[in-house]
Amino acid sequence: MSTNKKLVVIWCLVASIMFMACENPLTGNKDDRKPDLGESLTPIEEMSLIEGAESATLTININGAKKAYFNIEFSNIGSNKIIDNELKDGWCIDVWKSIDSNDGVYTNIKLYSTHLVEQWKPVNYLLNVQQALRNNDPQITWLEIQLVIWSLRAYPEFDLETTSIENLPGQFRKDGKALFSYEKVYEILDFVEANYKSFNFDQNGAKFAVVAEMPIDVQTVITIAEK
Repeated sequence: MSTNKKLVVIWCLVASIMFMACENPLTGNKDDRKPDLGESLTPIEEMSLIEGAESATLTININGAKKAYFNIEFSNIGSNKIIDNELKDGWCIDVWKSIDSNDGVYTNIKLYSTHLVEQWKPVNYLLNVQQALRNNDPQITWLEIQLVIWSLRAYPEFDLETTSIENLPGQFRKDGKALFSYEKVYEILDFVEANYKSFNFDQNGAKFAVVAEMPIDVQTVITIAEK
């Protein structure tokens, strides 16, 4: 089946589903690439600070089930309509920084909603369709999804084509070879670009990223909430 036909099949699957209802940092010259927090979360002024989630505690571990990059245990969150105190899948958007993902505990973390934020729509669309994509193609793993997230949202800009395999975190390579499919990453990026503008982000059940405002020297992480 051609790539175009595959994407048509995937889109039909995604549409039917939706309308029915970084432990190791990348290497490189970090001093040249490390932004301040405001740049990392741009446009933070368009996000909404979640009431009751102004001083959350996050406990970070690698996602052993390989559903995402991290397991994030949220606690010390007050009553709100967006996120609870629970264990959730987590992803990374801050490419060049490290994080303690071996029971690393981060306190006094502010959580922000990206619901209907224009610049976050490509990532939020991916979060809505990623499980359908993986169900349709079991060879798509969390590795491809994380690489797509970096490609769409990372600060500084992440370009897989110009990033040496040796500069990717250890989970993404073995013996100098990629453990992911470049082709699938590019196909997913094309799919997101072709379809996110027509997606109804305000429908019931639509997913969106919640961004954790981490310390300045720590990877910015996100999790998924649902409208």
